[in-house]
Amino acid sequence: KLIINVANTTIDGTISTTGSVLEVNGETTITTLSPSGNTTITGSGNLIATTLNLNSHALTLSNSKLIVTNAVAFTNGADQIASAAADLTLTATPTLTAGIISSSGGQITLNGTMAAGMTLDLTGATLVMTGDLNAALGSFTTPANLTVDSTVAATATLTTNNGTVNA
Repeated sequence: KLIINVANTTIDGTISTTGSVLEVNGETTITTLSPSGNTTITGSGNLIATTLNLNSHALTLSNSKLIVTNAVAFTNGADQIASAAADLTLTATPTLTAGIISSSGGQITLNGTMAAGMTLDLTGATLVMTGDLNAALGSFTTPANLTVDSTVAATATLTTNNGTVNA
């Protein structure tokens, strides 16, 4: 278990976790988060990662908010982020080829185009779109709430296999 208890911490380097718990208390910025096993992020702080390499592992957010500024690649079915009630922000458009993003009550912020191997399960969550999201090919569960980040886009279109919604 790695615990970061210092507020406003910047780590210029890579944190590689091996099937463990990363506890973040206070806002922490890291260059790269690269799990070497399934990892849970807990604590009361926000974790800001420039780069996230999932490496075919699952990342579970317990309480901490995760913000990733570079594009995250979901290219393997084992690439997963489960946020439960925590917030997840993917600032850059992710590669949504294969994998799972799930949330049961958090706020998920993203845009992009899902391929057939991708699952986006937002049951009970709020989806904040920073641009268009095409979920027609992937497995998409409608979120409890849908909104557009007006600081990034005036409008956005959500396309599913059931039709199109302009938000």
